[in-house]
Amino acid sequence: MLTIIIFTNSRYKYLIPLLHDIIQSNIKIKIKVVDYGSKNIKKIKIFLKNKNIQFIFDKSDLTFAARYFKYIKKTRTKYVWFVGDDDRIETAYLKTLINFLKLKNNSGFALNLDSFHKNEKIKKNTIIERKI
Repeated sequence: MLTIIIFTNSRYKYLIPLLHDIIQSNIKIKIKVVDYGSKNIKKIKIFLKNKNIQFIFDKSDLTFAARYFKYIKKTRTKYVWFVGDDDRIETAYLKTLINFLKLKNNSGFALNLDSFHKNEKIKKNTIIERKI
């Protein structure tokens, strides 16, 4: 149903906590980590054995946009979520997202983290539907 794609380049100190967040949620989703230049992968060895995480070591000279579209095309799930390697994901948000995707049939959505929209404060853990 959902693939989370994370681009990284020598920023494992941020990536590792993010991967722990996702794994600890115990939600079955696919994770693709696209590493486009890290030199030392010793810090992520423990994650290389995880069946739900696919590490792709992309040595191509693509722009960010080209790499973005390349991996969207290679994804076979209905939904794709690009997450920054320095982001964190709370289990509650991930569960809310999965439940929303199961109930709705949308082409796009926005997850809000205590943000503002149209001069109104949006509560945490909500999803705002927007037509694309």
